[in-house]
This record gives sequence, structure tokens and C-alpha cells, in this order.
Amino acid sequence: MPVRNACVCPRIRARGVTLVELLIVLAIVGLLALAVTPSLQNVVGRLALRSAAHDFLATLHHARAAALSRQARVVVAPLDGADWSSGWMTFVDNNLNNRHDPGEAILIRQLALRGGIAATSRQSGGEAMPFIAYAANGYTRAGRWNWLSGTVTFTCGDKARAVVVNALGRARLTDTAPASPPINPRPGENKL
Repeated sequence: MPVRNACVCPRIRARGVTLVELLIVLAIVGLLALAVTPSLQNVVGRLALRSAAHDFLATLHHARAAALSRQARVVVAPLDGADWSSGWMTFVDNNLNNRHDPGEAILIRQLALRGGIAATSRQSGGEAMPFIAYAANGYTRAGRWNWLSGTVTFTCGDKARAVVVNALGRARLTDTAPASPPINPRPGENKL
């Protein structure tokens, strides 16, 4: 009697990937990664810009709320005293000089902006805004009695976001284009 194998299994051929196939796939993945990198950098820059503008807006909302709740003057000012890109701080201004002095409570301190983001400010009159002060009633003030309104614009490349503050102290966020003349204005159009 012939001996039969008890297990009748079809033969499975071992399959694998050759080195050439693996190298081709890696080359394609590398090319796709190179093609996606610039768009990822744009996304990261856009998100950093949006984050900086939202952080500043939240700081202004907090400063206004603190002025109302403390019934005191609260100031938001650049850390270095002039450039908003250096960061900013919110403090209770007991002596109304719009500068942080020893003994005045610091409410918020924001570090310098990163990733090529710049911040500029303009009052409604056109000059730079070295601070934003909220009176005890929540209105913005340039001095003791003068109204203050203006814009702080954050830019990164050709993208910009602006925080607009009105004289009543309300701040809002807007998308804006950096101020520059059109490249090729049409004949008869204003070049502003």
C-alpha cells in the first residue's frame, strides 16, 4: 500500500519585494515629500500668523475685562516699549504713565513673536501706537481723557491679520492685505 501524505496543501510560493521595486517606491515618496514641503511651510506660517493675532486679541479682551473688574487703568504695551514684535505685557497702571513701574501688577506677559511674523501699529491719526490703555470704564484712552483707536497689524510674507480697536475699547480681528500699491494699476485708476 502506498504511503500518502496526510496533509494535502497547495504549494505556496514565497513572495517578496525586490530591491529595485523598493528603491523605486522610495524615490517616488521622496519626490512627493519635496513637492509638499513648500505648501506645508505656507500652512505653518499662516497658522503662526493667525495664532499671534488671536493671542493679541485675547490679551486686549482680558485687559478690558480686567480694567472693568478692577475699576483701574490697565495698559497693554510692547515689552521693549516700542516694537509689538518683541512681545507685550498687560499691567495695572497705578500712576497713569503708560509704563510698567515696580509695584504695578503684571497680568499677562507674551513672549516675542516667532517665525518671521512682524507687528506694526497705527493710531487713527497715523502715528504708531506705543500702548493701548483701558480706563476703568473699559474705554481706550491715549492719555487721561483722549480717546484712542487704532490697528495692530501682524504680517508674515504676503499674509496679514489686523486687530482693530475702536474708541469704545472693543477689539476685533480682520483679514487684511499689507499696505502696498498694486503692481500694474489700470489706466486711470488711483495708484494708492
